[in-house]
Amino acid sequence: MEIFIKNMICHGSKVIVLFELRKMGLDYISFDLGKIELVRDLTPVELDKLDSTLTRYGLKIVLNESNLVSVIRSAVHEFINEDPGTSLTLISYVEQKTDEKFSMLNTFFRRETGFPIEEYYLELRQEAIRIKEQSWSQAFSEQKA
Repeated sequence: MEIFIKNMICHGSKVIVLFELRKMGLDYISFDLGKIELVRDLTPVELDKLDSTLTRYGLKIVLNESNLVSVIRSAVHEFINEDPGTSLTLISYVEQKTDEKFSMLNTFFRRETGFPIEEYYLELRQEAIRIKEQSWSQAFSEQKA
């Protein structure tokens, strides 16, 4: 897994990052200012922990572009499957999950995938509704039989 670290601009910040990686038991393949290639992918919990630890030193993990598309897609999937009583909007939810402004994310997502996040959300939601309708229809027809 390749991660980029914002504000890692000097030897001192490099030492801090190395110390935190070792403390978490994370091995790396290559390590340069602003960029680390890890031996394995981090779990979301590990990624959050590393990010919050580095934030204390003024550093921030920035996912590479292909990971950002995956994070956005995952956030949209999670939003669809969230409790319907949630008070968050899609925009707020995606911003919260990525720690970035929605307008920037939407522009990036459109450039990478060819369609905006809202359109992706609507397609997924329609598919989820179709699947539920099919399962209800099947359950109903089984009860009649």
